Amino acid sequence: MYTGHFYDCGLVSSDPDIAVLERTELAEFKIRYNPSIKMYMRAKVEYQTAGQYNELNNTWFVQKLDAYFLGNIILNKKGKYRVTFMAKLEEDELYYSAFTHIINCSRDSAVHREFPTIFKDYNKTGAILHEPLVGPLKIGSTVKFKIEVRGAMKVKVIMKEQVELSKDGDMFTGDVKIDSETVEIYYKYLEMQQLTSLLGYTTIK
Repeated sequence: MYTGHFYDCGLVSSDPDIAVLERTELAEFKIRYNPSIKMYMRAKVEYQTAGQYNELNNTWFVQKLDAYFLGNIILNKKGKYRVTFMAKLEEDELYYSAFTHIINCSRDSAVHREFPTIFKDYNKTGAILHEPLVGPLKIGSTVKFKIEVRGAMKVKVIMKEQVELSKDGDMFTGDVKIDSETVEIYYKYLEMQQLTSLLGYTTIK
């Protein structure tokens, strides 16, 4: 299950650590790593159709929390999934496979869900998203946003309107009425000339 790249990147263990899992709707992984090594993780989720695996978008979300990565995988449909966690050292350009799981999902999810799109600055800042972790967001609804961006001067939710979240140390929160099909979270450090995107959500009417 583990490749040589798993250990090269300072990864220590994965929970669960068995190769084939039985799950419904959501699978969660806790991946421990050596915090003295600067590295990043992402995932690739593939669904088996007619004997072939096809990659799915916005069905994984990986965050760094203290001495481990927390990886969540959405399982919207009954069937077999192949989940590959990939890692890279800070100085590397490319991600390489660290380990793979097969997940058997026994039923369809009652509601189609997806994670926000992760833009490159999300990992670079070490941001931690608390809410909303899962979309899509409903246009016209009011949604609580809560995100930690260490050292940021401001964080905004940008739609048709721009809503600046309240700052309490490194934590930014606010209740936001969703008013458009495009919803993105932007941040700004003091030395930056302009806001830069962290995450993007899909919406439904």
